[in-house]
Amino acid sequence: GSLDIINSEIVDNWTQVEDYNSAAEGGAIFADGAAQVTMVHSTAVGNQAKNDITQSNGNGGAFWVEASSTALYVLNSIVWGNSATGNEGMIKSFSGTTVQFNKSGLQESPSSGTGNVISDPEFVSEDEDNYRLANDSPLLGIGAAANSGFTGDDKIPSTDKSGNARPGSGGGNPDPGAYENNLSVSPVPAAPTWVSPTDSALVTGNAQARLRWTKHPETDISKYRIYYGTSSGSTENYTDVSGRSDTTETLT
Repeated sequence: GSLDIINSEIVDNWTQVEDYNSAAEGGAIFADGAAQVTMVHSTAVGNQAKNDITQSNGNGGAFWVEASSTALYVLNSIVWGNSATGNEGMIKSFSGTTVQFNKSGLQESPSSGTGNVISDPEFVSEDEDNYRLANDSPLLGIGAAANSGFTGDDKIPSTDKSGNARPGSGGGNPDPGAYENNLSVSPVPAAPTWVSPTDSALVTGNAQARLRWTKHPETDISKYRIYYGTSSGSTENYTDVSGRSDTTETLT
């Protein structure tokens, strides 16, 4: 048979056994018997496969795909923070099965697929179970459009789990996961990098830090704001750098 999972959240489920010989299989989804599972615009977070006696027998924190001709297709989705007591925290699959991850935000690199981003999705608040993408998420706009050549792209919905339009008002491609952000690209510039170790404030006796960043792709950027301090944590100290061009700034 077949199963379509669309605009869904699969969060904090456990498959748990306490036995020397049994296996904990697939914290979120267990697919077997030549089934075809298609997961589109969904979010699988914090699921676990646990065997507390024989830890190596807990695998597939998110997915377990077993038996020849069984298939799992994951498109425009987010798979993050799933775990297992064994080695396969995201997925356990067997010979003869078909598994594809495309245009998704993932916790680890998949064996097949394209256009995936392996990075913290930057949810609004994972601690409060808010799995919407924050404005600084690297996943904004990475999803595939409908009928773009991927298995499951005919199932891409025109709205998200809350009924908001996909893509958002910013246009572009949709976001992965169950919820859509209105932005098509993050307004937050790429993280700055140290130009060289000798410019770093971490060097003893050096009172300056020199930052370099690449201009943001949006064309209406008027300035960048850099917050800084002498200790970790929040700070109200900042300096503004005008313009949109590639920039190097020295803080004293």
